[in-house]
Amino acid sequence: MPTDEKERNQAAWLTVPKGYPLEVLGAEFPSNVKPDHVIIRVRAVAINPVDAEMQEHDIFESDYPCILGCDASGNVFDVSETIPSTRFKEGDRVLAECNAIGSRDVTEGAFQRYVSCHADLVSKIPERISFDEASTLPLAITTAAQGLYGKEYLNLPYPTLDPPEVSRPEEKWVLIWGGDSSVGSAAIQLAAASYVNVITTASKRHHNWVGALGANAVFDHNEPDVDQQILTLINIRNFLGVLDAVGTPQARAPINSVLEQLGGGVVASVLSPPENGPKNTRTKMIKPSRIIQDDPEVAKAIFRDFLPNALKRGLVKPAPQAHVIGEGLDKIQSGIDMVKKGVMGHKVVVEID
Repeated sequence: MPTDEKERNQAAWLTVPKGYPLEVLGAEFPSNVKPDHVIIRVRAVAINPVDAEMQEHDIFESDYPCILGCDASGNVFDVSETIPSTRFKEGDRVLAECNAIGSRDVTEGAFQRYVSCHADLVSKIPERISFDEASTLPLAITTAAQGLYGKEYLNLPYPTLDPPEVSRPEEKWVLIWGGDSSVGSAAIQLAAASYVNVITTASKRHHNWVGALGANAVFDHNEPDVDQQILTLINIRNFLGVLDAVGTPQARAPINSVLEQLGGGVVASVLSPPENGPKNTRTKMIKPSRIIQDDPEVAKAIFRDFLPNALKRGLVKPAPQAHVIGEGLDKIQSGIDMVKKGVMGHKVVVEID
């Protein structure tokens, strides 16, 4: 690997707990490719609420200095010898879920020019999907996949590229709360590809595009009787569970009402569950940083077996829309500041030069 390439790696560093702003400094080139990893030349990154929470509140008690960032897209630069050559090669266009949160390895934080990622969290992307668009997907896909398919979560059948030859004997339903969020949008598309019926909630102005992602029914979460509207479609016999892509108390109140009237159920939530939930209800927090350790078969089923061809066929589309705010590692702090204020209906993206 040329020395000049090593000298060119830079990152947006969080140098101390709760430090502000991020500092753009040189970073070690991840030259020794770890087993089962690929090195990616990053072309775009997306900003997530977890990035803001880590900077502002040190929620994972990180080791410092550290490099934040979970969502990246770019070109494969190097590949571990443990990975078959038929899977990835230099130059491939890919998206990647970067897992520095789980590994505590700075080479795996997305906010740098060259990043190391586990191959089972990397997927090729077709030419028609831009790097900006692709960067919006990885963490959302990982989170949704673990919640929908993990054995400790909803445990749905894996998504398929083609309809099943034999139709299911009865309709099955899943409730995805917050379909117009990043995780919710991914969950709708995955669940629809698993050929279960999807009920979701969204702001009224987002109903059309959320429905276009594959939801069978979309309800306005602001309606006071949204729980009763949802119950007109499902009963306990055909209900598979809830993926709560919002996780707030405001979201949990109508979810709990639905579950109470159904007699219980399973909830996969993006935030920690409340101490007291409805009777016969099991709620588990989704932990995407643990997917390789806890649900490795889910990661392989989605990123290796399903997603590359699903993206190529248009079965999975980048959503919400990418909102590019600029180019360069120095723009990442501005992106985090925007996310802190709250965004809906798009995802903040920074291009990496």
